[in-house]
Amino acid sequence: MDEKHIKILKDLGFDISQKDLTNDYWKKRGADALALTTQDRDVYGCLDHTQGDGVRIFDIEGTEYLDVTGGVAVRAFGLRYKPYLDFEASILDVVKELPGMDFDAIPQTLLAERVAGITPGNHKKRVVFTTSGARAVEGCMKSAMDLSGNRRFVAFRPAFHGRTGYALSLTSSNSKHKNGFPQGVDVIRVFYPYCYRCPYGTTEED
Repeated sequence: MDEKHIKILKDLGFDISQKDLTNDYWKKRGADALALTTQDRDVYGCLDHTQGDGVRIFDIEGTEYLDVTGGVAVRAFGLRYKPYLDFEASILDVVKELPGMDFDAIPQTLLAERVAGITPGNHKKRVVFTTSGARAVEGCMKSAMDLSGNRRFVAFRPAFHGRTGYALSLTSSNSKHKNGFPQGVDVIRVFYPYCYRCPYGTTEED
C-alpha cells in the first residue's frame, strides 16, 4: 500500500501510518476489533486491499497468495478482470443501489428474464435476487417447506451453506460457525460419496 492509499484512509478519518504496515501490527488490531469468523491469523497475513490481479492477492508485506476460492465463490473471473472494469467505468453515472425488493427497475427485469430463460424446465419460472448465498439458500428452504409441508432436510458433511438462520442449520464445515446458535430445522447429515477415502472405511468392492 502506497502513500496515496494511506492518505485516502486518513482523509476518511482513520488512524493509519506507513510505519505501521506490518502483518503483526494489523493482525493485532484486527483481533481486537473484528469478531473472529474463519480467519486464521496464525497462518495468513493482513491483505493489501490495493493489490491483486486474477487469482493473485498479497498481504501488506508483499507475500503472494492464490485465491483459489474466487473470493468465496463470488469472483469467477478473478480480481481486476478488465472487461468487468471497463463495464463498471461505463456505468459510473447510473444509480447502482436501487431498492429492488420494493420497486421494479428495467435492468432487474431484463436480467430476471435472461436467468429464467436459461434455467432448465418448461414450467413457469420467476427470479428473486438476493445479496448473499445464505439468503438464497434460505429462500429455497422456505419454498421447499411451503410446497411439501416438511421441515426435515438432508445435508452433506462437511458442507457450508451460510452463517444465518436456516442456512446455518445445514452448515457443518466449521464448528465456530455454529457456536451459540440453536438448530433451526431438523437435519439428517450424510457424507459425500468418496470412495478414495471413504468416511465409512469401505472400498469400492465392498
